Amino acid sequence: MIAEMESNRFSRLWQLLPVAMLVVVFLAVAFYASEFMAIREQSQARALYVTDRHAKFETTKARFEQTMNLTYDILRIMANHPRVTNIDRYGMNLDKNSRTNVLELYNLLGEYVSVSEIYLVPADMDPDRMDPVTGKPESPIITFDQNIIGKSADLATDSHSADLEETEIYEYREMKKQCEYFRSKVPTRPTNRGFKVPALTSPEVITCDNSEFSKADLEKGDNSARLGIVYSVPFYGPDDHFKGLVSAVIRTRTLQKIFSEPCYVVFRGVSGYHFEASGTTSLLREVFSDVLRRKLPDNFPFAELRNCSVVDEEPWFIACLIPPEVYQKDPRMNAALRESQLVLAVGLVMSLLIAIVIIVILYLGRFKARSMAAALNETNRELVGA
Repeated sequence: MIAEMESNRFSRLWQLLPVAMLVVVFLAVAFYASEFMAIREQSQARALYVTDRHAKFETTKARFEQTMNLTYDILRIMANHPRVTNIDRYGMNLDKNSRTNVLELYNLLGEYVSVSEIYLVPADMDPDRMDPVTGKPESPIITFDQNIIGKSADLATDSHSADLEETEIYEYREMKKQCEYFRSKVPTRPTNRGFKVPALTSPEVITCDNSEFSKADLEKGDNSARLGIVYSVPFYGPDDHFKGLVSAVIRTRTLQKIFSEPCYVVFRGVSGYHFEASGTTSLLREVFSDVLRRKLPDNFPFAELRNCSVVDEEPWFIACLIPPEVYQKDPRMNAALRESQLVLAVGLVMSLLIAIVIIVILYLGRFKARSMAAALNETNRELVGA
């Protein structure tokens, strides 16, 4: 009797196996369907994120190019000014009106780009050589620096801030190198450029712009607040031979203010000059060292490197990198993650509920079948007894 009961129990369990397999298959299908929907939600959110980042990258790139190209246009206009092309070594023949015109161009540029200074530089200037006429080291023909002269980071609290030396020698030495370059490479006015002229950028040097430089910085040996570049175009005399430079000095911090997020780096060809956006983390700075070699990281949600449209003898590049930790903190990505998790959770719950319903239906069906079989057997026994 006991053996028969065990056999019947085993038989019933074996009959339930197809039902169990059906439920397992259904749960697996439902789970992977929910997971697929969750992955799709995240993929769509990431695609939108990348599209948005690319648009911001293009806007930032355009802003940097506009800064440099506006500077170039003002320098180019100065270089082609008749009074500049005819200027003598000490600017004695530049009348008041012409000087005012050039000064107005300097002021106009200053309204859009915080250029520190603009110089008119003679082709043969050597700042380490004494000028027999002035009895001082050789210097530019004319300097326009009204926007920065006498200023420093101490100005608001220290009436003696003007005591900080405005160091110009490093700028002058770069101008000398640039003169040598143009004299060698472009000794006569290019005939195929119209009013366009070439341009050249120096490596980063100490400038004489102390606007954000303080005595405390000087004592610490921290020159970062006054570091910058010399961006120059050549000007030519009436005989179309190289006569000198029109040079603008731009501090690196001025260029850094173009960026609203700490995820950008700009660098220039062979000079090694580069700068990151303010607030760049040390981890991202390490990655930037690879970017300078034109190598982008593979594990970043967004990484893009583009050539900049800047007039220069060497190319400029801009890159934007979004590390995973920044990407994961983005509100849209958090919302997408929560939504995908919700989809997955709802899918699992619904799958379990449907599985339970199937089991209940099958159980009720089997229970009804057994009841009908029992009733039929009882009827048969009654008929046999009768």
